[in-house]
Amino acid sequence: MKSKLLRIVGLNIGLVLLFLTTAAVVGPSLGTLYCCPSADPVVDGKINPAEWVEGVPRTEKLHNLLAESDTLEVEIQSVHGTDLLLYFGITYEDSSINPEDYFIIIFKTIEGDPLVLPPYDVDGSFGKEHDAKMIWLHNNDSMDAFTRDTGYVWTVDTDAGGTNDGIAKCQNNGTHTTIEMRYPFDSGDTAGFDFKLAVGNRIAIMLWLHDEDKHIDFCQVLETSNDYEWLDLYIGCTPAPIPIGYVLLGLITTATVSLVVKRRRK
Repeated sequence: MKSKLLRIVGLNIGLVLLFLTTAAVVGPSLGTLYCCPSADPVVDGKINPAEWVEGVPRTEKLHNLLAESDTLEVEIQSVHGTDLLLYFGITYEDSSINPEDYFIIIFKTIEGDPLVLPPYDVDGSFGKEHDAKMIWLHNNDSMDAFTRDTGYVWTVDTDAGGTNDGIAKCQNNGTHTTIEMRYPFDSGDTAGFDFKLAVGNRIAIMLWLHDEDKHIDFCQVLETSNDYEWLDLYIGCTPAPIPIGYVLLGLITTATVSLVVKRRRK
């Protein structure tokens, strides 16, 4: 009986560790970007630390679409305001802003449809009809758009009967560019495939930056690896993690109860 219990407990622990290892290696999600409640930041492109005190910044590596080893680090953070407004603050190294530079956040808005269609390289394409929030950096032109499934292209919401519901601003100080973006949780713009969010929701997002000076698209599509990566945006603050000890204790308890029940049935 004792050896049987130990075998079952050991098997359960092994399965948990295998699951955790597999999730860490195989899962393309890079982790969670937390969007904590905050006073509404002023959208002027400056990212004032006092206004973003509730932000939880993450630094992400974007890859050159044509040369995966060529990367650009982008810091991103998010908060949500009192009127259910979603804010993003982005910072990356750049000496100047070219009139053709743009930055996009793509939101997965169709369940089960991938953000990117394989192969994940210049021969692939965006999944169809995902929400794309973007800014043309040289004139602070914020645009609502949605993705197409022919190449890495998009259509502006207003061209499909939708509306432009966000604002975005940027600044460049000679070494870095900073961007602030604001969008409502729910614009009701079904013609433009906009996302609909609520506190406690999660949604996959993918980052894309076109740097015209370098003629490079930096993104989370990995050509060489034939893969793509994304972040999970969570509308809320960092939840308390479940200690691994509790998980293992639960498995041991489950195994013990299972053996007791089986023994009583004999």
